[in-house]
Amino acid sequence: MSITAVYAALGLPAEVAVDERVPKKVLLEQVVLPAPDRRLVQDGLEELRFLATLKPSLCGVAAYHAPTAPASTNDIDVIEVVVVSARLRPATPATTNRLLELLHRAIPYPMLLLAETVGRADENHGGVIVSLAHKRPAQNAADRLTLLEVLHSEPLHLSPLAQAAEPEAVYRSAGTRPKPTGPAAYLAALTLPAVGASHLSALYQSWLDRTVALAAANITGNYCPPTTPAQATALREALAAHSRLKQEQVTLRSQAAREKQMARRASLNLRLRQLDTELVALHPVLTLTSPTP
Repeated sequence: MSITAVYAALGLPAEVAVDERVPKKVLLEQVVLPAPDRRLVQDGLEELRFLATLKPSLCGVAAYHAPTAPASTNDIDVIEVVVVSARLRPATPATTNRLLELLHRAIPYPMLLLAETVGRADENHGGVIVSLAHKRPAQNAADRLTLLEVLHSEPLHLSPLAQAAEPEAVYRSAGTRPKPTGPAAYLAALTLPAVGASHLSALYQSWLDRTVALAAANITGNYCPPTTPAQATALREALAAHSRLKQEQVTLRSQAAREKQMARRASLNLRLRQLDTELVALHPVLTLTSPTP
């Protein structure tokens, strides 16, 4: 799946299209970076292009003006949202994630960033990454923004979302494994009609929430975007819990494999079974089938 295909799937109005290349020199003038990060941008970025600028007059979604009283330190005015493409040179996932974060720091707008690696189309590293960042005013400079949260999707492929990685027994306990949907369902959920946002800040927050839902879909195989702030919060908390439990499973399985004492090994195996139960309990939240406050 290419950047062109992902952008087309967003179904944005033709009026918002820009398609302008941004030279790296101009990009680096927008932000102060330490030397290693500057080198990362210079060496890791092949090309950066502004694909679209969503303004109220062009997309029909109102601007958002942050309230001034009471002060909201995490709120910013959103008068436009940009869609940007980045073609990256091959690198480790950690380096790629760092480069995407630097691009969010350098571009002072809420940005939907579509990134792909040049010359890499293998299953594990190909595809387009969708990246977003929640920004707020910097504490020491009101005219500058700092990152609160950066989200990256897994690379989007033409194939359906991967089946859940959990053991089959876990899903037999929770019910029939849901049928995978695929990247198309996620991209369709990002379209302006699907979001139905009243203003640009709400639009961008919905994009963030729906990208979180994609992470849940990579676990459950079923893409279910949240429709309320409570659902979005519950989904984030469930994903954090899932990650913590899976990491504990990895640690305990390694310990159990090395353990010589039968009593201690039995204790570890008991805890592993408890972890399976706790993972099952997260399933209704990850699929948004449990009630939220």
